Amino acid sequence: MKGYEYLVRGENAQKVKAEAPDYEVILNCTDRKKSVTLENVWQCPSRLLSAWDHDNKIKDICLSYALHKMLRPVMENYTIIKESFYKTQSLVFEGILRKDQDDERVFQIAEMEIAFLNDYYHTRYPMIMWYEFPIINVFTFTITVVCSCLLASSLHKNYKFDHPHGIPKVNLDVLITYALLLFIVLREIWEIIVCTFSDWTKLTIVCKYVEWFRGHHMRDFYIFSLPICPMDRIAGLFRWILGSVEHIAWFLCTHNVVNRWGNKMPQYNFLETYNYKPWIKRILHYGTLHIIPKPVEGGYVLRKIKVNKEVKKSIARALRSMKIRSDHLMDKMPPLFKSNMKIEYRWACKGKTCTDLILVWHIATSMCEIDIYREHRTQHSWWLSPFFWIKDWYKEPFLLNLKTIPNNVHGGYIAANSLSRYCAYLLIFVSELLPDNNVIPEIIFEQTVSDARKDLQGCDSLESVYQRLMEIGVVTEEEQDLSRRQDMTILRRGAILGRALIRAKMTAADRWEMLAKFWANLLLYMAPSYMMNEHKQYLMKGGELITLFWTVFTHAGIFDRSEEEEEEEEEEEDSHGEGQQAATSEVLVPMNEQEPVNDDLIHEERADSNV
Repeated sequence: MKGYEYLVRGENAQKVKAEAPDYEVILNCTDRKKSVTLENVWQCPSRLLSAWDHDNKIKDICLSYALHKMLRPVMENYTIIKESFYKTQSLVFEGILRKDQDDERVFQIAEMEIAFLNDYYHTRYPMIMWYEFPIINVFTFTITVVCSCLLASSLHKNYKFDHPHGIPKVNLDVLITYALLLFIVLREIWEIIVCTFSDWTKLTIVCKYVEWFRGHHMRDFYIFSLPICPMDRIAGLFRWILGSVEHIAWFLCTHNVVNRWGNKMPQYNFLETYNYKPWIKRILHYGTLHIIPKPVEGGYVLRKIKVNKEVKKSIARALRSMKIRSDHLMDKMPPLFKSNMKIEYRWACKGKTCTDLILVWHIATSMCEIDIYREHRTQHSWWLSPFFWIKDWYKEPFLLNLKTIPNNVHGGYIAANSLSRYCAYLLIFVSELLPDNNVIPEIIFEQTVSDARKDLQGCDSLESVYQRLMEIGVVTEEEQDLSRRQDMTILRRGAILGRALIRAKMTAADRWEMLAKFWANLLLYMAPSYMMNEHKQYLMKGGELITLFWTVFTHAGIFDRSEEEEEEEEEEEDSHGEGQQAATSEVLVPMNEQEPVNDDLIHEERADSNV
């Protein structure tokens, strides 16, 4: 962190000026004794910030706070000069995302950053940094406890009753009052505990520690490392006190009472819920005069799942492999996606909207999931089937039990399915955070649901849906021209892509690894935007996963996606024409030579597919 003099604390003691003609606000750090920078924190040779903090988790609290302060002007729609992003871009992509760093570090820093933003806009925790102590919480706690004790004492002495209610010799009125007072006191105690272990208190401890350490020269500190002589009791006492304070500070800085972020991602599966008809919610919507939001036809949110290490690994790997320009991504898709995507599947990556891309690849990914489920599912006796169905419904986030997945497929399967379902959820329920116009996702999704209900009519299980999609995905000789596929419906293109992936000459591990890379890069591709107010609104709900990467790209000065030139696409198609022709021949299967499907396969359904 040498050279990164980002202020963590002490900006109020510095001078701020704005000079004509542009009146750019410039902060001159004139009093360095009253300021703490990232460089000061990283160069502090104390035990708390060096020997005890080998994974940088304590120092990352200061890093997150400094980055959050740089993000606040962007959230307030202030104009930021491009030159200010260069150093931060280097910090993010060459420092935090170095290959020797843990995959979860970028997530932890982004989580703390959005937690600081949420607290700054919606809580009173920032007052801790102003007063250097949770004075407001302590004051309210003291007043509440004193008043509660006085009220309880007065009630015990002066309140008399002649007719106890309900239970003999028990005054329910007094009992209920005592219970309410106890609840109020316990709630204040909980608030004090949460405040004590909050990131703001940790930040204050670290900053005061760095200030104290810098104010006392090294000779004053190293005296505690010398052997204690029998006569030198003062130095021994001082060393014991300092050691105790450092251990307490370390305990407070390394433990959390509540999670900063839910660390969960909502899920949506189109093939499971396209037939979902929320008629009760629709009646309530019109009956309450639109107070209750209008439900989405075919849009049923599955339960949230944890953002596991496989998902974080895929996204971190995609971030490390991106080529960053000054203000936007290099291409329509991140370079890692284009360089790793096989030629025969690039036709499915040329959708004109993100909505198109998400739905086509989501349908194809779901077909691959059903295909691997057919291969590795566990058969149970008929009388045990309902028990295992209910067990899997409540515990398993995907169709296939994770314990039955081969080790070489495990990581890609979890990452691809998690991100595929999350992107579909964003499209339907949080389209404000996506690059497309808010009207476009709604129109395209409604049309896709209509097409699915027509083309998949009569399908009463995921098995029958899979069979029908495999039939729809057959390409005739007249449809070999890849340019004509953009005129097909989204359901048809998804079926063609899914069939091509299933029939491709690749291992299951390679297929799921490719899908995981695609979804990680697509999520990152959609993250940059100028939609500050939309992200600020979702901060109150804890923030979305895409908000974490929006903060990363915002620090790098990336707010948009570049437009790919058509000439470059044509040259690429010409140079790989033979490969595309070969790929088309793999998908092309005459109708009379289709592979027969076993009708004895299971017909159970998940998540309202029978509705």
